[in-house]
Parts: sequence; structure tokens; C-alpha cells
Amino acid sequence: MKRARLALGLTTLAAAAGIAGCAWLARRQAATRCEFRIAGVETVDYSILDPLEIGLVLTIGARNPNDVEAILEPFQWRLLVGETEVARGRRDRSVALAPGVDSTFTMPVRVELWEGARSVAAAIVEGEATWSVPAVVYLSTPLGPLEYELVMREGRWSAGDLLAGR
Repeated sequence: MKRARLALGLTTLAAAAGIAGCAWLARRQAATRCEFRIAGVETVDYSILDPLEIGLVLTIGARNPNDVEAILEPFQWRLLVGETEVARGRRDRSVALAPGVDSTFTMPVRVELWEGARSVAAAIVEGEATWSVPAVVYLSTPLGPLEYELVMREGRWSAGDLLAGR
């Protein structure tokens, strides 16, 4: 009888952990279906003594179309034009995005002005440029910390897009 209760208790505990794990994962997967846009830009660090780099704070607008809260975990990213890093940023805290609600959060960004100008000039001369935004996401899981790499966005600009401001 004690063995049956122990087995039943362990089965119930495992099922509860599995359900909690599924909910934990579903909230993080929901972030992949959210819509993001740049809602504002503020210059926070620029010096005439170091005119090649500028510090910005981006305000990111987010809309969660899911029926569950979405969790955006801490991450760091880089903007590469070709193989050249033009900008980088890091978000050190998780962001909870309520379902069906517009929300905002901020993120610091460092922009390499010289590299950015060189990349734009090269794209105009060559007629196009490839770009990508590789990122590393940091997950705090029930089993311990985990990190994984992904490419958030990638694409190609044409010289016409750059000259038209797109």
C-alpha cells in the first residue's frame, strides 16, 4: 500500500512538473510570434573626443497577439552588414508581454558610426549589401541556465533602398 501511494505521489509530482514545464515553454515560444518595432530613439552617450561610436537607448514597441503571456528572455545581439559589426545591444532582464496588449521596453545600443558609414558606402558602390542580426538568448530554466544562438533577422539591401532611406 505504501509503495502504491509513493508511486502515485511521484507520478502526480512528475505530471505537475511536466505541466508547469509546458506552460513555462509556451510562454517563451509565444515571444516568437510577437510583433516588434522601434518606437523611439534617444542619444545617451556621444563625445566629440570619440566621434566614432554613439550610445543610444531604443524604445521597442511590442504587440503580443497570443492568448498567453509571452516572455522575452535576456539576450544580446549584433547588427552585421556583411561581416562587419555596425551595432550591438543587450537586454539583461526578461520582459513579460501581456496577451493582446501593446507595450514598450527599452534597450541600450552601441553604434559604430565609422563602420556603419563604410558599410553604407560599400553597399552603394557594390549595389547591395547583406545584413543579419545574430543573437544569443539566455534562458533561466528550472534545470539551470541555458544559452542558445539564433539569427533574429537577415536580409539584403539594394543601393536604391539605401538611397531612398529604406
